[in-house]
Amino acid sequence: MTDPLYMLAYFSRNAVDNQDLSSLNKEIEAILHTARESNRQRGITGALLYSSGCFAQVLEGPLSEVESTFERIQLDPRHRDVALIQHQPIPSRSFADWSMAFAGIDPDAPERAQIDEVLADPDKITAEADGLTFVSVLRQLIGRHELHQV
Repeated sequence: MTDPLYMLAYFSRNAVDNQDLSSLNKEIEAILHTARESNRQRGITGALLYSSGCFAQVLEGPLSEVESTFERIQLDPRHRDVALIQHQPIPSRSFADWSMAFAGIDPDAPERAQIDEVLADPDKITAEADGLTFVSVLRQLIGRHELHQV
């Protein structure tokens, strides 16, 4: 019997201030590399969104693995103001093809203003916009952006 699947979504702010774009990109690549390796070993899938100094992430997998991963994220000094958005059992994975998909919002992207507005107030993420949950919106972004599918 397999463990039931759980989904956890959270929001945080980048705690590493004064980074130039090159340093920031390297830091995000390092985060993604570590997350992808760790997630593969733990049976976790998910997606990470980064925009305007904020992270929003979805983790999917067995409850104990999802919760222990979230605990490590909360202790990571690169994150501050970590806020849990959703945590619930799920019938299937939304990001089954990715150990950690990534969508970084280009400053000129048409959805930049909408994403920045939501990330400015994490309480808005739990509200449904146009009938779509945060996870659905993130899934759409993943589908529209060039991603590292791993």
